[in-house]
Amino acid sequence: MLLGIAAGLLAALILVGLYFLGHHLGAAAAVAPVVKSTPGASSTPTPAGTGGPATPGQQQWTALQGGECIQPFSTAWALTFTVVACTADHDAEMVFKGKLPDGSDSKYPTAPDFQKEITSLCSAPTAINYTAAVSVTDLQVSFSYPPNTASWLSGDRTYYCFVDRVSGGNLPGDLAVAKTQ
Repeated sequence: MLLGIAAGLLAALILVGLYFLGHHLGAAAAVAPVVKSTPGASSTPTPAGTGGPATPGQQQWTALQGGECIQPFSTAWALTFTVVACTADHDAEMVFKGKLPDGSDSKYPTAPDFQKEITSLCSAPTAINYTAAVSVTDLQVSFSYPPNTASWLSGDRTYYCFVDRVSGGNLPGDLAVAKTQ
């Protein structure tokens, strides 16, 4: 009987995760641009964040490591963010800092290419803690990536995954997947 309950709970969690993924893939497409698939690319994000989240206060976007709760939030493309404790009211969270694989093609990808690649990476269950997000029915994913050809050609493959609510409301605690050391 316990095995049946556990299987039912697991199935429910998978369905909720698929709902969020499907719901937010469409929302992310309308929100921000994402990279041409390269050989060896996968839907498992490659972390680029090191250490823990940046300390509370005003932070440059490059200081974010993943797990930062942000208040207020207007766009994934801001140059600075105000980081707050995840126990405080917050509009968004930068849940994951990743790195796209280096490809043999050095050409800067188009916005649709970035959209296609990064949407699945930022929506992966290794980037967002869907168990903690179960009460958020309007979660949306947005992201930023190397902003220009010069950054891309210098080897910058870093992208930043953000979550917030379509309704603009506060998020319930920390929605990032805990980092393993």
